[in-house]
Amino acid sequence: MKPSNFDKNMADASFAQAEAKKKVAAQGSKAVKAALWGLGSACLLALVFVNEDLVTDLFTRGKWFAALPIASVFIFTFVHSAFAHNFLSALGIEPKRKK
Repeated sequence: MKPSNFDKNMADASFAQAEAKKKVAAQGSKAVKAALWGLGSACLLALVFVNEDLVTDLFTRGKWFAALPIASVFIFTFVHSAFAHNFLSALGIEPKRKK
């Protein structure tokens, strides 16, 4: 016995509703991740500004200490880009997918 058009439409509607719930849950988790990464980024910035004398002293010593500014840039870039990615995903802005 073949399912009727009504049965097919109801199954499609149920599937679409389940997918919409999954999407809302995923956006919520992205918002939480964005908030945590944003908090981490703010903490890193606060840490640098509160200890600016120590940071200036260490970053200007020369020799192997010259790697500290480069390392700090990598850390700040990683944390801030993770925040930006999750923030934009929580807003529903996603990159185009290649076919």
